[in-house]
Amino acid sequence: MEEIEMLSIDATDPHQEYHQELLKILKDATKDNSIVYEFKFDNQYCYCKVTKYEIDGSHQILDKKTFSKPKEVLIDIIEPFIKSFANQNDIMINNITPNKGNNSNLKIISEFNDMCNIINLNETDIIKMSELVEQEKKNQQNRPTDLNKNEKGLGNVIAFMISLIIVGIIILGMLVPDFIS
Repeated sequence: MEEIEMLSIDATDPHQEYHQELLKILKDATKDNSIVYEFKFDNQYCYCKVTKYEIDGSHQILDKKTFSKPKEVLIDIIEPFIKSFANQNDIMINNITPNKGNNSNLKIISEFNDMCNIINLNETDIIKMSELVEQEKKNQQNRPTDLNKNEKGLGNVIAFMISLIIVGIIILGMLVPDFIS
């Protein structure tokens, strides 16, 4: 019998790699430019494109990929990215618009004009993506900021010190007339 040689293949998940690329681009965004993330669906593919627009109107395509298995792309790339996008930005617009048939588009725009467009996806999934954005916005609003924590702590310390001073003055005021007499 012949021996069969097994080749070791590094199993890398292209979805995970692309998600990490998107997160890196998201972290590199600034107030001086706008980054547009576009995910366009058809029956067999998801076309992903990331474009950076400068203030002067120039633009540069940072990334462009095509994936088969659009459902997997939605779950493995787009859902986690939408959560990160909504978590790291103040979302100003989260708008669903109808498209052909039962499909719709979702436009998410941040305070500094970074944008995420999901185009031609079925209505159920679009609504789910929009709800993810709303949920992240609620979670972000419920988290106390460090500044609020510090202000509350400082306010409590100052109120306590003022209370001690007032109580001390009252006690001193009650004792001073007894010493004078």
